[in-house]
Amino acid sequence: SLSEGPEKMLRGTITNNSTYTLTAPAPVGRVTALRLDALPKDIATAVHTPEMGFVVARLRVFVERVGSKETEEEILFQTAFCDEPEPFFSPEDSLEDNTRGWAAYSRLWKPRWAIFVPDELNGPYYLAEGDRLRIEIKHDKALDGQDAIALRRVRAAITSNPVWQELLGDKDYQATGLRMAELQARREAIPSTSIPCLAERPAGLEREHRTFERGNWLVKGDLATPSVPEVFGAWEKESDNEPARLYLARWIASAENPLTARVWINRIWAELFGNGLVTSLDEFGVSGEQVTHPELLDYLAVTFVEEDQWRLKALLKRIVLSATYGQDAKTPENLLSSDPRNRLLARGPRLRLRAEMVRDQALMLSGKFNPKLFGPPVMPYQPDGIWGSVWSSAEWETAIDENRFRRAIYVYWKRTAAYPSMIAFDAPSREQCTTIRSTTNTPLQALVTMNDQAYVELAAGFAQRMSEREGSVREQIVWACHEATGQVQSDKSISALLDLYDEAFASVKDQADADAFALSVVAGAIVNLDATLTK
Repeated sequence: SLSEGPEKMLRGTITNNSTYTLTAPAPVGRVTALRLDALPKDIATAVHTPEMGFVVARLRVFVERVGSKETEEEILFQTAFCDEPEPFFSPEDSLEDNTRGWAAYSRLWKPRWAIFVPDELNGPYYLAEGDRLRIEIKHDKALDGQDAIALRRVRAAITSNPVWQELLGDKDYQATGLRMAELQARREAIPSTSIPCLAERPAGLEREHRTFERGNWLVKGDLATPSVPEVFGAWEKESDNEPARLYLARWIASAENPLTARVWINRIWAELFGNGLVTSLDEFGVSGEQVTHPELLDYLAVTFVEEDQWRLKALLKRIVLSATYGQDAKTPENLLSSDPRNRLLARGPRLRLRAEMVRDQALMLSGKFNPKLFGPPVMPYQPDGIWGSVWSSAEWETAIDENRFRRAIYVYWKRTAAYPSMIAFDAPSREQCTTIRSTTNTPLQALVTMNDQAYVELAAGFAQRMSEREGSVREQIVWACHEATGQVQSDKSISALLDLYDEAFASVKDQADADAFALSVVAGAIVNLDATLTK
């Protein structure tokens, strides 16, 4: 076993990106492993109020020799183990100089340990009488705007037990290491983006949870265990070992829980009609609005679960093929004042497209739409200076290939500097959870669709499709209007667009480019029509 070593507690100002040095007399004998223990300053309190964590970016150990001439020797390590690896941090990374390594990122709520095994190809390493160990622990990881990420209470120990060196020579261990290296190489060859995923903690590693006194997270109350609130009825676990998240998932989808299906129906209805059957989407309880059509909500919820088997495509098909959805969107005079928000469902929906849909529709009209699925986010054009930040050197690198024509869902999104053309169309910044988006109609939106470089390029693609149509300019404009709006525009509207074409054509001196430019101007105007931006 590892012999217990000295414990050190850091005091005073603790800074980011610092290197701490521990020195102590070394016991005589062979060194086969080094153990580091990271301890919370207050173990009992950290269980429910975690302390700042740590990342050991580089670990170096030296033996200060005592003799006729004082020298030092560095102990080189071959591998490392720890009790609970972090998703993006491996203890082996502590053997190289980087920003990763053995970690409790970003919070430490219980004692943690790691074992570092020397590389005996450069050894073995022996300690003589009077020798001293010097352990250098470097921290290169920081959290912006928070306390330093560093070991605050640490204990070091060494052992001469040969079991650690025997483990390195074990055939099964070596085969497993080779297999993991092979899988890692294959994984890294797959173009993708790393995404953190929630997973159930294994037994024995669960955190302690407590209630907050009067909602104050600094004042912990009674111990809280995973369960369903009593107000939702009794719900028993299938077994004592059933994972908490699986237990919650079973309750959410249970036939005895009518809430999930009803909330889903209400959200989908709001997307299609503009208002939910319960208009307060973020409040489905007693303090929310009353449901306008309770029988309809019940019917859709039951069929969604029993017939559709929770399939959204089947639900959407049922609603959009209904007579209610297929009604004319024109508002009768008698309902303008009595039911302006169409809560009685006396007419079809008429809604402005979402910010993402505005971009996607322009992509489809341009003929440049890239249907590629999955992969990392893309960076289409956006104005310079959006990403100006005092704490980050990241830059927006505009895609120059077909990736800039991918769907809006793939556009790179930074919460503190969101994609500006979508913000103009009321997309939330994602700094907070948003249940209901506001809908505005401002001149800024027209400035985006008619002047933003990304939309100008898409309008040029739409104009190219127009020019490829046979017939006169008027016929090309009539086709473009129907393609964008699904409607036949009035002669007055077509004439106005023809006048715009003539004016743009006359403004270009080079007649060879005049038609393409004029059609691009007309295409930009069509993309900006209210009928184009409205469902």
